[in-house]
Amino acid sequence: MSRFTLRSVAVVVALVPLLLAACVAPGEVEPAPSEAGDRVFPASYVPIRPRVLAAPRDPNGAPLPIFLNRHGGVYRAGDDDSARNRSSVLSSVGRSQATIGAYGGGDARWNQIVSCVGDQFARFNVTITDVEPASGPYVEAVFGGNGSELGMDNTGGVAPIDPTTCSVIHDAVVFIFTQALGGSAQVACEVAAQEIAHAFSLDHEFLCEDPMTYLDGCGSKTFQDVDAQCGEYSARDCICGRPSQNSVAVLTAKIGAAHTPGVPLPPLPPLPPPPSPADACGGVDYFGTCSAAGVLSWCQDGALLTRDCAASGNVCSWQSDTVGYNCLPAPPPPPADACGGLDYYGECTADGVLRWCQDGTLNTQDCAATGRMCAWQSDTIGYNCM
Repeated sequence: MSRFTLRSVAVVVALVPLLLAACVAPGEVEPAPSEAGDRVFPASYVPIRPRVLAAPRDPNGAPLPIFLNRHGGVYRAGDDDSARNRSSVLSSVGRSQATIGAYGGGDARWNQIVSCVGDQFARFNVTITDVEPASGPYVEAVFGGNGSELGMDNTGGVAPIDPTTCSVIHDAVVFIFTQALGGSAQVACEVAAQEIAHAFSLDHEFLCEDPMTYLDGCGSKTFQDVDAQCGEYSARDCICGRPSQNSVAVLTAKIGAAHTPGVPLPPLPPLPPPPSPADACGGVDYFGTCSAAGVLSWCQDGALLTRDCAASGNVCSWQSDTVGYNCLPAPPPPPADACGGLDYYGECTADGVLRWCQDGTLNTQDCAATGRMCAWQSDTIGYNCM
């Protein structure tokens, strides 16, 4: 086979994945409904350091909108800003941009999801809507896609969470990959409840009846007013040093209880003490520092906080002028050079064998065995059997 033929084959092979991808574009068709509670893939979260708000949100103030987005969109990496389609999840997984296709399950199933999510959060100080608010802050839950758009195959959803101070991410963007969830409105609702609640600092819970769980086989799930252990498939410590997690209690503390307009609210808790002087953190500010061992240190609310990036497989590095240093995914290792430094133009060995590199593979052709000689052909081809 000549090198011209090899080149033509390479072009055809490169086009095949593009054609296949076009046939299964996200958002076109949702899977057929499965049984309620049949979660195909687990949902997840990524740890971030949320932006510091100029004024903390009052959980007893106006309800926080939660926008259920069925239309998809183009999302870019950055600090969470739902009104601008900025997502810290993309930053954490090393994607600068991702396009999520529209939800494809039809109006009837969509209305079931909206109603179900409304029931999940009915006791809390939020409003559920599938119409995008005119301004922020609001939490946006994006329904659609299958997770590959973020490089997260076999995942039902993902959201940001603050695992250190358990701050509320009021303008978070969370993702529910409905094409990976089997088509059940109930399952999509429960995954949405989990991802939205991650933005309010709820950890995974080792309690089957709660939507924060990975466990299955106990019917429909609702937020439980019980102290439960955290964990996925086994119990573990909860984030932020919590000894256990009560979903209802945490959500009530973070976003407030639902209340009727005109009805007096309970008194607000006392304000926290003013922050300690800056030197309480040994000169470290909010933007933080990275140690040689990969430990992130930063000052927040007058307390010096640390996170071992290396222990979680991440690297401590500068993220942005808003966040400062943070634990970020380690860059992928450089691809192995299977050709030993040889390029496409190739070389001729002393015994008349042509060697060249193509598509990362070392190729050889014995010119002498076919009665030809190995020599330079052109600046386009390089060496060839002539």
